[in-house]
Amino acid sequence: MTHRTGLAAIRPLILTWGIMTLATGLSFLFPRFDQTAFAVSRSTFPPQVQRPPDIAVERLDRPPRDRPVVGQVIDLNTASLDQLVTLPGIDEPTARSIIAGRPYRTGNELVEKRILSEAEYEMIKDRVTVRPE
Repeated sequence: MTHRTGLAAIRPLILTWGIMTLATGLSFLFPRFDQTAFAVSRSTFPPQVQRPPDIAVERLDRPPRDRPVVGQVIDLNTASLDQLVTLPGIDEPTARSIIAGRPYRTGNELVEKRILSEAEYEMIKDRVTVRPE
């Protein structure tokens, strides 16, 4: 048995790789006729994800949350619970702690009173203010 060397040794590998690459590329260009490239129908989702037919869509819709307008600054001394939870990283228990810790002279008091960590305060510091009462 003779051993191939050089290009003759890898030529079958190159041919195989080329054919597989071409076939893969063509399969993306020409999907099967019973499928479309990006179509997703309701039936493609598993049954546990689909809405049961006996529940009205209105019952599944959640009421929209009042979100602050971009650029709106929230005063820590007067903000409601609903306004505070719209801040990034602030959940309801944290918002209740913020309200319980009033009044504030500076926003950094949230960190001093250990209501928020430094990282949490950094996320909201541009969206909060403290106005004198």
